[in-house]
Amino acid sequence: MNYKMHLGTTFFLALAFLAWLKAGISLETVAWLAIATFSALLPDVDHKDSFIISLAKSAVFILVLALSFKYFGFTGQAIVVAVGGSLALWLIYSAFKPAHRTITHSLLFAVILALLLYLYVGWFIASAVLFGVLAHRVEDFFYDITGIGG
Repeated sequence: MNYKMHLGTTFFLALAFLAWLKAGISLETVAWLAIATFSALLPDVDHKDSFIISLAKSAVFILVLALSFKYFGFTGQAIVVAVGGSLALWLIYSAFKPAHRTITHSLLFAVILALLLYLYVGWFIASAVLFGVLAHRVEDFFYDITGIGG
């Protein structure tokens, strides 16, 4: 499935889940819905052309550029360091990236990620991320058997 289908499908699955829980409309439920929806993109971090990787590459470059400007000032050296640093991080990612639909699409990944999030930021975010990651896997399963959603 592509990222738009994952976002749309997960949004409606999460909305149905919240309705089943009889969760009222509040800032918390809207935040949970948004976190769950965008978390559905996380399993595709193992695919070099995925939307989440495109976002991550941009975010990493901006972060490295900001840090370069902080330490080197607004100079050409800072830009060279930012480009070099971003390239180095991309090469490291590429060297250790798992094959598509392996560990990042597993129940183990979902549970470990949720447990780590629970320990560091609490159950609210952990439960939303767990929902999104598991929804991604279910969506991929139905896409694989039906071909609908590509």
